[in-house]
Amino acid sequence: MAELVVLTQGPPDSDVSCTPLGRSLGCQTGGGWRLSPAPGGDLQPDDIVMVLPVETRFARSACETILQAFTEHPEAVALYGDCLVGGRCHSRPAWSPTRVQSEPGASLPLAVRVSRPGFDPADDPLEQERQLAESNAPVLHLPSVLTIHPDWPPPGDEFLMGDPRFEPGERSGTRRRCPSLRGQASTSIIIPSAGVSRPATTRSMLSRHLETLTLLDPPPLEVIVVIGDEFRGEPPQQEDLKGSGLEVKVLHRGPGTFDFSRAINLGLLACRGELVLMANDDLEAETPDWLGRMAAHLDDPTVGAVGAALLYPDRTVQHAGMVIHGGHPRHLFKGASFDELGTGMVIHGDHPQHLFNNMEPAGTAAHGGDVARDAIGVTGACLLARRRDLLAVGGLSHDYPVSYGDIDLCLRLRRTGLRVVIEPAAVLVHHESASREPVIQPWEWNRFIHRWGEVNDPWFHPSFRGPNHPDPKDGNTDADPTDTDPDDDAATADDNAAPTDASGPARSTAIRSRMHESWVNIPWELPAQG
Repeated sequence: MAELVVLTQGPPDSDVSCTPLGRSLGCQTGGGWRLSPAPGGDLQPDDIVMVLPVETRFARSACETILQAFTEHPEAVALYGDCLVGGRCHSRPAWSPTRVQSEPGASLPLAVRVSRPGFDPADDPLEQERQLAESNAPVLHLPSVLTIHPDWPPPGDEFLMGDPRFEPGERSGTRRRCPSLRGQASTSIIIPSAGVSRPATTRSMLSRHLETLTLLDPPPLEVIVVIGDEFRGEPPQQEDLKGSGLEVKVLHRGPGTFDFSRAINLGLLACRGELVLMANDDLEAETPDWLGRMAAHLDDPTVGAVGAALLYPDRTVQHAGMVIHGGHPRHLFKGASFDELGTGMVIHGDHPQHLFNNMEPAGTAAHGGDVARDAIGVTGACLLARRRDLLAVGGLSHDYPVSYGDIDLCLRLRRTGLRVVIEPAAVLVHHESASREPVIQPWEWNRFIHRWGEVNDPWFHPSFRGPNHPDPKDGNTDADPTDTDPDDDAATADDNAAPTDASGPARSTAIRSRMHESWVNIPWELPAQG
């Protein structure tokens, strides 16, 4: 029978039973656990191992919950939960290999099966986490507090910078992938365009976007502009871009109203690149390395699509990854200041509110807002993928001419076993809907919910909720202000008392759906597409 073996990080001759860790274990319900000095002695193949400092405390019934989760999920090789650090709750998303590569320690402490291939109890927990991420192993998340820590120091520079694929991140304890110039040079960029100009200007959004692309070094393999009958002005000509390094060609989509999905698919069939970037024409890049940073993630064969951070002109977040809440795809951190993503604050009217329920100023950072991470989906306004993967799933669905085609594509890529990630270090300004009216057709929503039902987003914590916004499709996602500190009971008790109960079903990264009623009261008949 499996046993939870807690390996202690502390003086080898100390009496662990008198430490906070030992006292909290003494208050655990049930049995099936034991203490052992690291690196462990007589471990059995069925055992589960956790490496913890002696200052850590277990939440009440945490050990029993961990063992039960492993019993119910024999495929899982490791598990982690939420935690309290310095009295602040870290409500974590589901397992993200990209997140723990960008922020080592983001899922610690881990409970790991001894039977995991390559397991060595002498390995540092950071090394165990790295191996799990590199091997794409099945790792569970329990959305409840399992452990309580006085603090959690970031990994040292020797671990952070020991991999040549990465460079230091903006925040201490984080890193980001070095740009892939090879991937950038092998990218075909597809831009559907109506040739519209921003208000009070005469220069088209497309020309501004093409100017942004001339800053890329090396230049992309090609740029394909797809236009329709609605295009205003003269399409770009190759001779107008001499000396820019850009190879630009124009395709005509054919008659009919604007159709983003058909335009992308037309470009997809005509392009030559190994990688394909679908891009709106109302984007402007802040730095010349954005495409290389996105392309670097596709060096990982388990990643199928990559998104960028898109900002409004006032530098508030328009897109930093998607979540699905109540069946509705929404933009995460929408409305937050991009320059303050690590503060966890977003302004709704005149009232600052914390994002999520991390109960700390670094709320967005605790959720990974400022590091690359897995997401349920990313916007098609700037999405990079391999051409072969897009062709394998049939490109964008023609069922969604304007809206929901991107999240539908991401879900189909995930269904093939590929991951979707967001790279916040790739930053562009998005003049959202500057080239068309921001209209979401109810029948597109009905098609989406009819196909997918209400998707359970593993990276959206069960304790999070959406804002009280009159439009169910709008807004970002915030914490319920009625949420309470899960360690309230323990905070008023002495150190011998057991902390709060751990509860909540384990979550894998599998995408599951249940049927969901449409929120619009319209006839089910759908309009024919011209």
